[in-house]
Amino acid sequence: MANLSAFLLIQTEVGSERNVYGRLSQIDEVDFLYELFGEWDIIAKIDVDSVEHLDGFISDKIRTINGIKLTSTIIISR
Repeated sequence: MANLSAFLLIQTEVGSERNVYGRLSQIDEVDFLYELFGEWDIIAKIDVDSVEHLDGFISDKIRTINGIKLTSTIIISR
C-alpha cells in the first residue's frame, strides 16, 4: 500500500503527448492520467512507498521517457 501520493505535472516535446501518455499508462505507480491543454500536457497521480521511492521513480522511470521536456512534482499532504 502506498504511503505517499503526488501529482506529477508533465510538459512534453511538441507532438509527443500521446506517446508519453501511452508509456506512463503502463507504469504501476501511476494511479491515473489526464491529458491537459495549456502549459502542462499531462497530469498523473503517483502512489509510492516513500520519498526515496518517489525520487528514484521520477529520476529513473519518468525523466528517462523520450519526449518529456519538464516535470513538476507536488506531494499530497492529506
